[in-house]
Amino acid sequence: MVGWIVLGVCVGSLLVFALVVTRTMGGLRQFRRAVRRAQLGQEANVTRTRSKVAEMQTALGLVALRATRTSEQLAMIKAARADDRMAVTDRD
Repeated sequence: MVGWIVLGVCVGSLLVFALVVTRTMGGLRQFRRAVRRAQLGQEANVTRTRSKVAEMQTALGLVALRATRTSEQLAMIKAARADDRMAVTDRD
């Protein structure tokens, strides 16, 4: 009689253990899916960020070129004004 009770307790314990393991493994599958989705989202963000960085670098290069041209134009204007002043002082 005691043997049957011990056997029943062991089988019941094994069934409870199997139930816990099954639920845990199911939770792990969901966790793995969530991690994979997060990784894919990060990869998409990295791709978008890299394209934005490339666009910003191009824009920065154009701004630098414009600044150089503006500086050159200002130098030419200043030189022309200096020449005009020299011409006026030479007349006097």
